Amino acid sequence: ILNAFAGQTDTEMKGKVLSRLQNITSSQTLLEKCLAVTPGYQPPMANFDGDTLTVVPVPGGASTSGMAVKKGRKPKGKKAGDKDNTINTSSTETQMNSTSTQLDNDSPGKESKCDKVMVNLSLYRPFFRELDIEVFTILNCGLVTKAVLDTQMYTKEVTVLQIQPPQLEFLLEDLTRKLDHALIASASKRRTFLKTKADKNTGFSHLDRHSNVDIAQKAVILLPSICDHLESTSGFFQAIIADNDGLLDGPGMFTDESQLMSKCFQLLLQALMSLFSWSGFVLSENKNLLKKALTILSTRIKVTGPSQSNFQEILRQSFNYLENFSSTVPNLTSAVTLIKLLVALSERTDTEEFNEKIAALSVSLLKREWFAADGEKEKGSKHNENLQVILKMHMSYSNDVFESIETIATVAVPELINTDNKGCSDTYPTLT
Repeated sequence: ILNAFAGQTDTEMKGKVLSRLQNITSSQTLLEKCLAVTPGYQPPMANFDGDTLTVVPVPGGASTSGMAVKKGRKPKGKKAGDKDNTINTSSTETQMNSTSTQLDNDSPGKESKCDKVMVNLSLYRPFFRELDIEVFTILNCGLVTKAVLDTQMYTKEVTVLQIQPPQLEFLLEDLTRKLDHALIASASKRRTFLKTKADKNTGFSHLDRHSNVDIAQKAVILLPSICDHLESTSGFFQAIIADNDGLLDGPGMFTDESQLMSKCFQLLLQALMSLFSWSGFVLSENKNLLKKALTILSTRIKVTGPSQSNFQEILRQSFNYLENFSSTVPNLTSAVTLIKLLVALSERTDTEEFNEKIAALSVSLLKREWFAADGEKEKGSKHNENLQVILKMHMSYSNDVFESIETIATVAVPELINTDNKGCSDTYPTLT
């Protein structure tokens, strides 16, 4: 239904589309809970429009295809298939019995543990219909009204609707997947005619009917809406930081709403990075499209004087516009996405005028403390990967690489060594 009516311009139809989108996100939350307590459930196929879907094993199901089977003599009187069936049946019964016992033991007044266990629906993507690229025009929706009619078809009440963070996250997750699939960042990652994993191409049958240039053009059309949502999300965190007198770990920063807005922040930056890192922009026939995209970003900053027609000036204004979001990025993952986006913009020119800014931004990110969703300092493998990216950017774009390495080695590392296991560098708190 979204594919059919998302492009409607009628206000009433826009309201119905937003209501449908809200119903989808609510159903997703319910599905995540239900699938968690029904291991082995195989959803029916949802695509019948040409996708050659293979049977995808459901996570946590009864199949033993992903299990390691020990080699040895088979027991007499039983075939290999019978043995597997016995294992599958007993495994499934054990899971279902434990689930049933848990449901019985949970008291009605308390939150069930099953409500806390959620399934990652991305693993079930082959069983959902694909959204068309035109659906993302919903991002352009501001406040729309929807009339609720009574039994006599008279207007009973008028409801004002607006796209909310759960619906924004739903759309952005799908948009970033599509842009990553269609807009290849480098020539070395071009698609091949050889066989690829089915799960990587699942859900893109409609998208693959468009050329990558067509997808890039549609993404550029969405840029004003993406910037609107990016500014609103940044303003959300800016208000929280201001209320906490500049503290980045103050009250309101670790609520469910803040975590959802943080995810939207990261997805918006990811969508921009996927677009501007597209290798097709190096071709002469796509230069005008790149200039159009940069012009949209540059006009978000009020600049006095004559309008910019020079490509280098437009690129400079676009870089400054995106750099302004560095002060409100809520987590290290978003910060890394932002700096990668700025690097992608800097690569669109032959000069090195942005190198100093990228190096300075990398240092400022290293001097910030980063906190996870629970309010504790970020750590773990993902944090280490992000830290490695920032350190690489800092050293690659600094004027004196050896001086940067020396500063880290003689200042940050000794500070880190002299702290306990949960400590960090005083000069560069990101180093933990």
